[in-house]
Amino acid sequence: MVDWLNAILDAMDQAPPPAGSFLHLILDRYLKEARRIRKAPVSDDLTTKLAALGQSEAETFREVLSAVGAKDHLDAFTAEPASQPAQGHHADYHAAFAEHRHHIANTLLQLAPNGYSIDSLCEPLGPSADEMVRAMVEASSRELARTSAATPPTVAAPSTS
Repeated sequence: MVDWLNAILDAMDQAPPPAGSFLHLILDRYLKEARRIRKAPVSDDLTTKLAALGQSEAETFREVLSAVGAKDHLDAFTAEPASQPAQGHHADYHAAFAEHRHHIANTLLQLAPNGYSIDSLCEPLGPSADEMVRAMVEASSRELARTSAATPPTVAAPSTS
């Protein structure tokens, strides 16, 4: 049944993504985590983790832009994420971190000539920009999972007593 439904969906898709494309999917995951971070409970531990991730993601973003020859897309907003906030402003920092991620994802998707990959912009023997983004998102996801900020909230089962 699933194979049949997938075959029907594939036949109906007027512009399917090229085979092996994943950048759009990995960035969708990246943005979903950003939305969860906005809603995550505020804690010093999470804010410290976000500050470190923000620095790491900014560095990878600079490397990706360099690999695709698009350093002119690097601006102050994405070059250096906000430093860790003073006590009491953690919720604002969570929002700023999420906005930083949105800006990175939107920039990368706008650079993708076909909307699915930026590898065609790389030098022939250079690193895969898509793989660089994948590694960044997966590393960030693992770190966020350790603090449970990226995992959806669980709903307790209703009591039967």
